[in-house]
Amino acid sequence: MKSILIAVGCGIFSYGQSRAELATTGTYDTSLQQNSVDKSATSDIGNQLSLSTFKANLVSAFNQNFGGVIDFDNGTLTATQITARYGASQASNIIIVNPNNGWAINSDPTARTAISGTTHLSKSGSAVFDFYFGTQSKVVQIGATLLSRTGASTVNFIGKATYNDSTFDSVTASVSGISNGGDDTFFGFKAPAGKRIVRFTLTPASTSFRSLDDLAFITDGTPETGVTSIFNYVSTVTNDAEGPLDLNAELNYDSARGNAPVMVLMHPFTDLTGQYDAYRDNAIRFRNEGFFVITPAMRQREGSDGIRDNGGVELQDVHDAVEAVKAAYANFLDPTSISITGYSGGGGNTMSALTKFPDYFRAASAYFGMSDYGYDTTNGWYFNGAAVGSDRRPTLNAWPGNPTPPSTPAIIDRYHARASNLASHNNPYSEIHLFVNDNETICPKINFTSYLSNAVAAASFTGEFDNITVHVGFPNLYHDFNDNAVNDSDELQYWPHGDPTEDQQHAGDAWFLDRLVAGQIPAPVLNSADRLFIAGFVRTRRFALWLGDGQNAAADFDYSLSSDKKSFLMNLKSLLPVTGRLDVDTTDMVGKVVEVRRNGGVVATVLAGNSYTFSEIADDETVELKVASPFDAWRFHNFGAGSPAGSGSFDDPDKDGINNLLEFAFNFEPNTASLSDGLPAFVKSAGAPSELFFTYRQRTGGSGANGIDYVADGIRFTVETTGDLAGAWYSGPSYISQVGPPLPVAGGVEVVTLRLTPINSERLFARLRVARVF
Repeated sequence: MKSILIAVGCGIFSYGQSRAELATTGTYDTSLQQNSVDKSATSDIGNQLSLSTFKANLVSAFNQNFGGVIDFDNGTLTATQITARYGASQASNIIIVNPNNGWAINSDPTARTAISGTTHLSKSGSAVFDFYFGTQSKVVQIGATLLSRTGASTVNFIGKATYNDSTFDSVTASVSGISNGGDDTFFGFKAPAGKRIVRFTLTPASTSFRSLDDLAFITDGTPETGVTSIFNYVSTVTNDAEGPLDLNAELNYDSARGNAPVMVLMHPFTDLTGQYDAYRDNAIRFRNEGFFVITPAMRQREGSDGIRDNGGVELQDVHDAVEAVKAAYANFLDPTSISITGYSGGGGNTMSALTKFPDYFRAASAYFGMSDYGYDTTNGWYFNGAAVGSDRRPTLNAWPGNPTPPSTPAIIDRYHARASNLASHNNPYSEIHLFVNDNETICPKINFTSYLSNAVAAASFTGEFDNITVHVGFPNLYHDFNDNAVNDSDELQYWPHGDPTEDQQHAGDAWFLDRLVAGQIPAPVLNSADRLFIAGFVRTRRFALWLGDGQNAAADFDYSLSSDKKSFLMNLKSLLPVTGRLDVDTTDMVGKVVEVRRNGGVVATVLAGNSYTFSEIADDETVELKVASPFDAWRFHNFGAGSPAGSGSFDDPDKDGINNLLEFAFNFEPNTASLSDGLPAFVKSAGAPSELFFTYRQRTGGSGANGIDYVADGIRFTVETTGDLAGAWYSGPSYISQVGPPLPVAGGVEVVTLRLTPINSERLFARLRVARVF
């Protein structure tokens, strides 16, 4: 898919209707401008700035590429975010966010006259002007002018500058409406030494609309390094006529930072466009906290290929996005620290992602999401919430279908594959925070409480799922994160359904974000054995199972993993029969011969590489990958896979009288006749009385007493003696004793010499018994 990108200074910004990119100038309130500022609300006291001081500072800062004046005359604006190019070179930029409502350009000259040019800035939906520069702000001085308005009453405005340590300075001044342009009022602030201005607000004491012009700022001189760009990648699971689906995601990151933790931000159950714009403020807040932020555009939205499937296969696109970004931006992010957050439908996708990729995310937060699209005919979202407000059921009817009873088995299975609350016990690893209000109606809290309760019900020990916390919000419920005994606005535990404001976002993030940034939340590690609920598909770092088409089936799945054996058992829970594709990571078996067993029978013998795929595992079937015994591995290397002719234990393909089991025990070549040298033999000592010795080869690295109970590579070597071939054979220390240590021979074998104890004075026989140990 093609994207329009505009390169600006040291950052790249994608063009969109809710983002304005404006140039700045270097002059403020000169005689050449059509309207002069009438008075200054601030003077050069403390951290205030008078108009004259700020004007002089600004000229110098602009020429040194440290600042600029936004006069709102060089572009249209219907935005919640401004990108301002500043300095004489226009090579640097700053991003300014309006956390609440939007801005608009106003060119009405009859009631308000702009300071510069003919247009000025107005507010939509609120009389408050709010400019947010982020926690990594470089702004050290700020100034703006409120315009008087003909016919309006006099209103007190509070100008406030908030710094990066949460302290602030403010001043109150009246702005009258005595005449058009007659009481234009300047507000200016400077940050105390060592601090930065993160927010600048102008708030009226009563609802009264004014306009603002010539917003100006001075930075500390360091370049803006925040980047917003569109990233293109492809699906690993779905093709169209042109090949793999072309997908895209918006990235927000700091180009001056390396090894940043990754935050995946999921947009809601949405229309086809506008999601990047709506949730960019949230992405930038995470970026300012130090994250590399990935906002995947789900299928059919924001230009991504494909057709939305409402929480089905498109969940794999999230994993594909992260893996593609990890490869492309290795210098900027920490590939081991991946977390995820989402809102509404994005909250639902967050919960699904946690169960489909259970050992992938360090932390997760979901806001008012759905964990069951309609499998439960009482509490499923289709029946409880989807029709509240705008009706989302037509979208669900299109796919996965109408689940209203009596529904078809195929539709029921598709909803089963979307019920992440049934799979919540898959993830006892990630730190999970679920935020929902008690009075939430679109995505009721049952979506979160059932997610937690189902996990706890499947716990194998008390506390296994303490990693999941459900936060139920109420009006006037606060949590004192900063221990100041004050109910701060960003501590209110109440999250109305919609785009979270900065305060609402902080009231959720504060439960875990600082620890996540500090690396104090560990990376998830999959249990070596467990039971998973497969809702469509699951992908872990050790194996993946894809049921049917990935969104039409569900199953219980037991697994056990070790470097010697990996076993899997599938029990289908959906109504219609499907098989699954099982992909197993075998890097801990590389180079070893592995037997693939299906329901106990060997169906393949392979030399292990990095992965193995079992294409069709069916209901109630067991698949096992087991490292072959040394003898079976020897057979594989000498005869090939399976059971070719002549490869049996007692076969003798080279016709030398030595069967394959003995060829292996003595490390002979099974396809070339062996010499008698190396076979067990007697040695009689010289002199009188003479002694009788017995020598033979055995494989090295075993355990047990030589000649008695020695076992190596699955073979037991036992020496037996008798004085009468018609009688019993005897073994043990009463009949043999070792002479010296074994002598090594090339090829992993050694020669053992044993002294034989006479049984009678006339005759003594000895033999070597070689047998497999299973």
